[in-house]
Amino acid sequence: MSPEQKAWVLTALERAVSDSDTSELHELWEENGPEDLEAWRATILSRLASLKAVG
Repeated sequence: MSPEQKAWVLTALERAVSDSDTSELHELWEENGPEDLEAWRATILSRLASLKAVG
């Protein structure tokens, strides 16, 4: 994965988990309820941390 691709993926994931104003995906998870939203966000945030840790 090129640095540009990695930056794009990180930006897209950060936008997705930020809030329902910037992400329709976030809005859909939010409609499922707070437990589902937080479980989904935790998974994405974990992946973000892993991607950021990799050179």
